[in-house]
Amino acid sequence: MPESYINRPQIFSHLDYIIKAFSELDPDRGYVDIVKKKAVGDEVIEQILKTPLPNPFKSIAEYARIYNYEDDFEEFLYLLRKVDYYYIAMYGVE
Repeated sequence: MPESYINRPQIFSHLDYIIKAFSELDPDRGYVDIVKKKAVGDEVIEQILKTPLPNPFKSIAEYARIYNYEDDFEEFLYLLRKVDYYYIAMYGVE
């Protein structure tokens, strides 16, 4: 097994619904191209990275309505935004 799988973060089972929502909302996410420049000897190499944007609020609110999370919407939104933050940070953007 890959080491990244073995050392993956453990998610408490009572938060599985957040990971499910995060995955299901991912197609609504936008992406932006970020240009990173790196000097290699005398050359400057540009690398274009497709970087994710946060899931749209409207998509999250609609998901909460469909799955009946409206009573706990503030917590639902907070947890999804936290997952989003760390997901985007993996791309080197904060």
